[in-house]
Amino acid sequence: MKSLNILFTAPRKVELVEEEVPQLKEDQVLCRTERSLISIGTETRCLEGKFEPGTNWASWVKYPFRPGYDNTAVVLEVGSAVTNVKPGDRVASGAQHRQYFVRGAANVQKIPDGVDMADATWIDILRVAQNVVRKCQIQMGDTVVVIGQGPIGQMVTQFARICGAMRIITVDPMAARAEMSWKSGATHVLTCGADEAKEALLEITGGKLADIVFDTTGYHKVLAWAVDLTRVYGKVGLVGDTVNPSLQAIGAGVVSKSISVIGAHGAMTAPSDNPFYPWTQKFTNEISMEYIAQKRIRCDHLISHTVSPMQAPEIYEALLTDRSSYLGVVFDWSLLQ
Repeated sequence: MKSLNILFTAPRKVELVEEEVPQLKEDQVLCRTERSLISIGTETRCLEGKFEPGTNWASWVKYPFRPGYDNTAVVLEVGSAVTNVKPGDRVASGAQHRQYFVRGAANVQKIPDGVDMADATWIDILRVAQNVVRKCQIQMGDTVVVIGQGPIGQMVTQFARICGAMRIITVDPMAARAEMSWKSGATHVLTCGADEAKEALLEITGGKLADIVFDTTGYHKVLAWAVDLTRVYGKVGLVGDTVNPSLQAIGAGVVSKSISVIGAHGAMTAPSDNPFYPWTQKFTNEISMEYIAQKRIRCDHLISHTVSPMQAPEIYEALLTDRSSYLGVVFDWSLLQ
């Protein structure tokens, strides 16, 4: 069996290639992709290929590079040892942008009835957002600022609402993204850069600034601005990993205001059940799927474009040029059939 797959063959070069699907092993499943979501921040950085030596980006991205990690699919066949899913089941897989793929059965999650396949593609982005929100320990009554309203920022905004933040103030200079954050649960929306947000934040909070500021951008200048927006003894949650760490300044006030800077990554979950950190990747994904099923997490309003995988080269080129009008970009693989 052959599969049509999306491949970054070199910096700024996207190709659709036909490749052989590996043979199925006893503990694996063969799947046909229905939808896959572009992680527009991560994947455009991978495609652009401009990272400082020694960074996580430089060690991870090697060309040809296979992008994608937000995938929903239908199970076609299962190995002899597989018991958790069966042919015909709908699953979220974390697989790359591939038409067909083989994956370990332990790495797929059944999608409940009533949950849309496109909505379920957000599971891995939700895990990133859930990790940083959990580490920062939002409490009822907190004032939270979320800098950046791309996919991860929108989901941090939604989890902040679920966790009981009293004020959720979103900051993004792109008007369309800022406006969308109302639907994600923002109580105040600032359509500006983080370097221009302090005066408005002081007014909203009566001079107290924010209890927790999340930087979801990955832009090296934002961390210092986030620190400036944080109150004494507050926290900064850093979830965007910059490609230019040598240019990233922590800013003034971390020591004098006794601010905690807390990093979080989507892959930094416990590998298995344990008494010290129970939120495994499996459990974290299950939590997110349940919130989607309960409609306490919304994804539908964040999907700005649904396209055929055949349009991949032009879509990625558009994202590299100007992604201000793009938010959730979904490949509909059923259009190939």
